[in-house]
Amino acid sequence: HASPHPQLGLRIRTMTVRKSKSVGEGLGVHGGAWGSAPHKNHPWLPTAQALAAVLMFWPLATAYFAFWNHGCSLKSVCSFQTIVSWVLVMPLSIVNHLGHAAARQWIPVLQKLDRTTIAMGSSVGCWALSQNVYFTAGSVLFTGAIIATMFISPRKYRDSEILATSLVAVGILYGLVPMVVFRDTWDSNFFPAASAIISGLVLFQWDPLGVWTDAVWHFILGIYTFYCVLSAVGMDRQLYNECLS
Repeated sequence: HASPHPQLGLRIRTMTVRKSKSVGEGLGVHGGAWGSAPHKNHPWLPTAQALAAVLMFWPLATAYFAFWNHGCSLKSVCSFQTIVSWVLVMPLSIVNHLGHAAARQWIPVLQKLDRTTIAMGSSVGCWALSQNVYFTAGSVLFTGAIIATMFISPRKYRDSEILATSLVAVGILYGLVPMVVFRDTWDSNFFPAASAIISGLVLFQWDPLGVWTDAVWHFILGIYTFYCVLSAVGMDRQLYNECLS
């Protein structure tokens, strides 16, 4: 029996076939998409995600140790602002992980808000490590582009978790460039800080440690914040005669 609307059926099938994939779809353990649930049925998932949330305080602790160990104070502008850049990241990241623990899958809006504050924090960190308006303006513009990509760009871009996360990583690495450019001598803190970020991105996307990957990633971030503050200590000594211990 022939369909009374054969052309309508053809259009529906054509639209289904032509539906565009998001950028990077299928890549990594998350499939390149928001809202993945790679360990949905794992009995330890809620515990592991709660631990990851708690371990967001570890990078703050390592940053403060570097700050305190060198006799820095609130007058130590670069070092203090570097710590602020991490504090800005913490609340929505913690909420993101607790949401994952409760729902047993990533919640897209929380993931996007997490990436938003990470990008914003990297711009604050860029200013802290450079004290240069023009260089920081580049970071701010890039952060704006990341946020626009996640929320208002065409669907194939805004639906791509791996694209947004990779762009955020690029923004963080841009924020480390001042360690190379705005110093009188070579800053040995650049390599450990950059290595921590790159290894963490690989760890997050390929998930070799299963449900514990995020907790280990946050532990590694303690290396990143520690060396960022050490670099900022050098800037405070150079510019403000602070952190002299």
